[in-house]
Amino acid sequence: MDESERMKLGRRAAYVGIGGNIFLTAFNFTVGLSSGSVALVAEAAHTLSDVLTSVITYIGFRVGQRPPDKQHPYGHGRAEALVGLVVVVFLGIVSYEIISEAYRKLFIETAPPDYTAAVMAGVGVIANIVMTMYIMRMGKRINSPRHHGRCAAPEG
Repeated sequence: MDESERMKLGRRAAYVGIGGNIFLTAFNFTVGLSSGSVALVAEAAHTLSDVLTSVITYIGFRVGQRPPDKQHPYGHGRAEALVGLVVVVFLGIVSYEIISEAYRKLFIETAPPDYTAAVMAGVGVIANIVMTMYIMRMGKRINSPRHHGRCAAPEG
């Protein structure tokens, strides 16, 4: 696959991730406000964090495509792997916050179940699975180091 095709597919995957998460953010926020669901408004904030990680990933992909220079004689390919690490740390923090909030809601607070939030959570899970499968497929197709567990390094 030539470099321009790789860039085109990488851009498309980034746009799918960013666009899909912007849609989910707006949808969760709107339904959360109209139904009075604090859980959905919180989910909208979480999905907005997914938008930020998608933007960070796209920037890393772009930097990784730069040609070699004096400071980087082998190119900038490791930028994708470094950005992958940043995203993993960020998602670890977000995961901790979600687990903490779920624990608080389940064991500390007593509130009636929010069925609107449950339905929207199901929609969000399905949408995220579809987006993740698409982005993973694109990552493998363009040989992104983030999707193969290795960094782009010179042969030899």
